[in-house]
Amino acid sequence: MGKKFSLIIIIIIGAIVIACVFWRLKKIPDDNRGRGLSYFEIVKKDKDCSENCFLEYLVMSNGEIMEKFIKDPSDKNINGINMLVSSTEDVRTLNERVERFFQRLGSNDGIECENCSSYHLYYANGNEKRFFASIESGADPELIEIMKLTENIARNSNKSDVDFFHFYYEKRDSSYLDYHIFTNGTVIRELFGKKNGYLAEARIYLIEHEHVEKIVKILNNDFFNENSEFLECQGKGYLWGYLEIKTSNGFNYTYTCGDGYRNSDAIFNYLYANFN
Repeated sequence: MGKKFSLIIIIIIGAIVIACVFWRLKKIPDDNRGRGLSYFEIVKKDKDCSENCFLEYLVMSNGEIMEKFIKDPSDKNINGINMLVSSTEDVRTLNERVERFFQRLGSNDGIECENCSSYHLYYANGNEKRFFASIESGADPELIEIMKLTENIARNSNKSDVDFFHFYYEKRDSSYLDYHIFTNGTVIRELFGKKNGYLAEARIYLIEHEHVEKIVKILNNDFFNENSEFLECQGKGYLWGYLEIKTSNGFNYTYTCGDGYRNSDAIFNYLYANFN
């Protein structure tokens, strides 16, 4: 009886291990070629806006830059995303400024201020992550200078033909998981804590082109006509889901719960299944 029971336990454990391995294989794996990548993200939030307005830059060490401007969340005609490409030398210079900033001040724990103008700076490479948030009135001059330099480099960069998928949701524990996916295969994953500006996890990596093609194929172009009203999700592993997509066919952002009623649901469900 004892031996038979032990055999059953071994079989059960083996089945669990195989299931876990299979589950991991279903997830889109990162590509070893991306190990040397780094990025920084800088955001300037504006308290004078009626809602959440900001200017954001994602600057990657491969020269790609995402510029996002939200001037009024309720009017999509004046908001947008530009995909740009700069020289690696310009990006290297910016990265050095960011690294020196963190060497001098280190990271902080974010700020508790939802309705104030502020700066947020994030940095990650294969070995470390850094984050810093500051109310505008007390911002370090170097932080303000980094934003100005980034704006200037973006202004003088060339347009890129890379498309952009932003996949974002609030987890049940009130943390936020945030993916920036680019059709050149670059992926930035960020996990934000409950504080305003607190970065719990961050990494940048590459995925294979076949996975990018799958994402693009699933996208329904009617997504670009979908409204953006807030949706609170019931019975899900998240409180709300959000998609923001910029391709050659258009730009749009919307909330979704993946229930099958919206044009955004198929792409959201695929990303949630493969990236969360």
